[in-house]
Amino acid sequence: MFDPSIFQTRIFRVCNNYSWAVYFQTYPGADLDQINSGITKVMTDKTESFESDYFGFPMSRWHLYNEFKDGINTGGYIRYIRLFGLVALIIILIACINFMNLSTARAQDRSREIAVRKTLGSERSQLAKQFIAEAVILVFASFIVALTLVIFILPVFNQFLDKQLSIEWYNPAIWLVSFAFVIITGLMGGSYPALYLSSLRPSDIFSNISQSGGSNLPRKVLVVCQFVASIALVSATMYIYKQIQFVKDRDLGYNTDQLLMIPASGEINSNYQVLRDEILSSSYVSAMTRNRSPITEIWWKSPAPDWPGRESGNDILFTGQTTGIDYSKTLGIEIIDGRDFNGSVSDSSAVLLNKAAIDAMQLKDPVGKQLNYGGNLFTIIGITENLVMESPFSSVEPQMVYFDDNYGSFLHLRLQEGVNIESALSYLEETFSSINPGFPFEYQFADEEFDQKFSREQMINKLINILAMIAIVICSLGLIGLVIFALEKRRKELAIRKVLGARLSQLLILISREFLMLVGVSFFLAVPITYFFLSRWLAGFDYRIAINPELFLIPGLLTLILTFVIVGFIVFKNSQLNPMHALKED
Repeated sequence: MFDPSIFQTRIFRVCNNYSWAVYFQTYPGADLDQINSGITKVMTDKTESFESDYFGFPMSRWHLYNEFKDGINTGGYIRYIRLFGLVALIIILIACINFMNLSTARAQDRSREIAVRKTLGSERSQLAKQFIAEAVILVFASFIVALTLVIFILPVFNQFLDKQLSIEWYNPAIWLVSFAFVIITGLMGGSYPALYLSSLRPSDIFSNISQSGGSNLPRKVLVVCQFVASIALVSATMYIYKQIQFVKDRDLGYNTDQLLMIPASGEINSNYQVLRDEILSSSYVSAMTRNRSPITEIWWKSPAPDWPGRESGNDILFTGQTTGIDYSKTLGIEIIDGRDFNGSVSDSSAVLLNKAAIDAMQLKDPVGKQLNYGGNLFTIIGITENLVMESPFSSVEPQMVYFDDNYGSFLHLRLQEGVNIESALSYLEETFSSINPGFPFEYQFADEEFDQKFSREQMINKLINILAMIAIVICSLGLIGLVIFALEKRRKELAIRKVLGARLSQLLILISREFLMLVGVSFFLAVPITYFFLSRWLAGFDYRIAINPELFLIPGLLTLILTFVIVGFIVFKNSQLNPMHALKED
């Protein structure tokens, strides 16, 4: 049996199908599942119209896990923490790959040291530990440099995020995690070079047998991994940008241009008609109405009314809105069937529905039909376009709009075309202050307020762009090092070819062929991997773009061109040298 005495000390938010959140405390250790089922049973017994189960949600999870669908937590800000964590790991992986490649590629530089030490009795394990220790020290030095950069960049980053982040210098957990990361990164980047370098045999080194050939295949695999990560990040930035632009171009169902939203504080409702007459007689405002909530938000949700032909079990959640006259005129809403409210007596028992409501109810010829809501009959007088009021990335919910000529929480004012904004705001502030002197004049432009709904995704897109550029730069630096090494290893061959009349284009094709082939392999591996993760990311939006495989060609071609440019520049610089210098070397 449900025992209400369990509520005492822990705070949860009750998520439901109605307008208000309910907060309650429980004793420590209380069973949340029992609480959920108990509240649901109470509501089922006490409420005639009951549409869903209730569930509590811990306060500690509100910020990061703030998105729900059909009563199920679908994530929230936590998905972006995971996203940036994954991108950061990819960048670290690319840096580790660079270190592995360049360490093994330059094995010849340390081959004699290794041979001498092994001849004098050094064990392979001792050499491996030394090389890993060197990698860890290098990573630690990088950590110090990175920490210094963070100190200088943090103010700019805070301005970008509009937050005040700070480094908790006295938090031991931060230092433990940081040092653990240094050690893990050092081990990850230094393990393969250490194992490879320590495996070199003194006899082969002293007899001048090349030690670099054995590492060619692993090095190619690592280069492919780098290019896969870079192509994936560039593809991700493109699709995030396209998703944001796709939603920005979405038809909102109303016109946000020149639309002001003003809270109905203090004495505004009691003096509304006087205020309305005064404002509409001016040359600044063309239309005005008042509503339960601003056009960019939904404050009211409830079970759907009963309609003719409703089947048992067809439970729908509706959003609600109230309005005065000039609803469609002020907000720029298209009435696609029927009429708007005009202030007549019959409007008190009338309702407007949006297209989503008609589709959900499967009503044919809805205008004129009656709905039963809360024991009262309402007549459908008009059908509006779907209004995007909450997340622009989500589908529009069914909505019903009632007429209320006595109260509203927000006023909406449509400014005249071409009006001077500063003059209009000055006039409105003076007018509101004369009628509502005890409260400050506050306003919001609907278009600016709606644009805030994109701020998170736009910030993410900018950060992903920055991280993708960092990854490309690191990848390019590694590629430059490998190309230089390849040229050094074949400098006598290239010198002979040049003496025999080889042109620059022939040398370029000879050197770049291997790297361009690696880019091609990387592209074919990156496409399915990126497609999988992008599909999962886009699945979190009801209103989204389709993944077009052809768009993957752009980052693939960009990577190919970048590789060709890097190789071409280095080959060109090398071709300017006198080939006789290379031929005279031992």
